[in-house]
Amino acid sequence: MARNSKGALFAFLFAMAALVLYFWHTGSRSGGADASRKHTSAIAVTEAQNSRFISTAGADAAAGSARPATYANQVSGGDWAYALVSRSPNALDALSRLRADSRTTPATLKYYEAFLAEACSTYLPKSQSNPDPKTAQEIAQQRLTALSYANFCSGMEPLTASQIATLWSAADAAGDKRAIALLAWRSDFEKNQTDEARANGRMNPPPALSTDTTQKLLDAVATHDPSAIVNLGKLLAQTSQPHYLALDNGQALSELRPEVWSLLACDFGMDCSQNNSVMLAACAHDNACNYDSLESLYKGKYWTPEESERLERSREILREVVATGSMNRLQFRPFDPGDSVTRMTIRSSPMKLAR
Repeated sequence: MARNSKGALFAFLFAMAALVLYFWHTGSRSGGADASRKHTSAIAVTEAQNSRFISTAGADAAAGSARPATYANQVSGGDWAYALVSRSPNALDALSRLRADSRTTPATLKYYEAFLAEACSTYLPKSQSNPDPKTAQEIAQQRLTALSYANFCSGMEPLTASQIATLWSAADAAGDKRAIALLAWRSDFEKNQTDEARANGRMNPPPALSTDTTQKLLDAVATHDPSAIVNLGKLLAQTSQPHYLALDNGQALSELRPEVWSLLACDFGMDCSQNNSVMLAACAHDNACNYDSLESLYKGKYWTPEESERLERSREILREVVATGSMNRLQFRPFDPGDSVTRMTIRSSPMKLAR
């Protein structure tokens, strides 16, 4: 009974703080969003999402036992292992639970051994948490600190790049589709880079898009693992010197916001409520505390109307692509002379747990 009272009191105080913030925010916000401001803010939140400090994993003390709220468009068939890992208090506990679960295949275990080793290989020290948060921003900051890799990766031994590569090779050899796709894409990426480009901080686009690697990426997102959808789905936006990948309605993947893949992950099991790490980052750092879902945040604050419209025109096709892993709704298209289609070269980066 005392626990319920305490929970009710916390919920009341949080609601009051959010209400006060809402009236302040709506009173000071001018009508009509400036597109450049939305774009700049979106970059800041994306950087927060991808930073080494802010993890998309773990659970804080206030919501540690909570389960993701049902998302409006969520479909059945999400990845159970992702759910187990994302709800574990830390990486070591996640690995222990996977090893004890009868559903865990050798390939799945080897994948998560590599995945968590890479995600936990480097992170910044934990920042100080406000011991007495009062405003919605302060509460979000406290919860965001609880989601840091410093907490989630506590006790994990940092490994060298060579050791992590060995783990990925083992997962690939075991037949995990996500590991197979990741290593194929990274191999293609490295083959196209030169010492001169690296010295100048540039990246060379591939001379052609690989049909084989593209299918491997599609096989990986079709596991319905939200982390694979977020990390590997966005790699499909890579363009080559002569070609790009487009949906069969003509929409080039390179012209969709990369956060679209996060919204697709929402459809397949990622918690996209106010417990989501990007939602917390937006509230803590950008005072965007009045949104109830990741989609409402992106569309209401960070995306232009045109960017939102592109998603809506293509959403069902994208969901089918993720659901099936099929190339049926995708096309390789050549760049025409004077074509305005966005060219996109994506840098290889560590895998992160999407939450």
